[in-house]
Amino acid sequence: IIRLTQHPLQRVDPVMALWVLPVPLIDCLVLMLRRLRQGRSPFSADHDHFHYLMREAGFGPFCVAITLSSVSVLYWLLVHLALTNGVAPVFVFASFVGLCLFWYWLTASRERAVGFLRTMGQFWRRPVSNLDQRASDDTSI
Repeated sequence: IIRLTQHPLQRVDPVMALWVLPVPLIDCLVLMLRRLRQGRSPFSADHDHFHYLMREAGFGPFCVAITLSSVSVLYWLLVHLALTNGVAPVFVFASFVGLCLFWYWLTASRERAVGFLRTMGQFWRRPVSNLDQRASDDTSI
């Protein structure tokens, strides 16, 4: 990433480096800052990472992996489109900082973060119909 953004013949803006893997990067930055503010080592282990919160909110392992990957790709595409359409890099950087601040606020309360993720997860879950419910209740095959 650094080589791509620093090569004189490349047209990759350095701010794009932040958006290659934004979800894990934001998660790590927010957790490290929170641990430092709590007087702990920024490298101490805990279960406050994004994927743990998603699991607590009811997402399965496959859904967590697909969601995090999809969100990262979506953010990268949006930022790439913004930069190629003339949006100033300072605004792209400001949106990254804004997303970090939002995630810091949201995860300050575990209950708020898990509730938010549960609400967001409802968009991806298919409602169970009466036929599906009866089929799952029937144990005789």
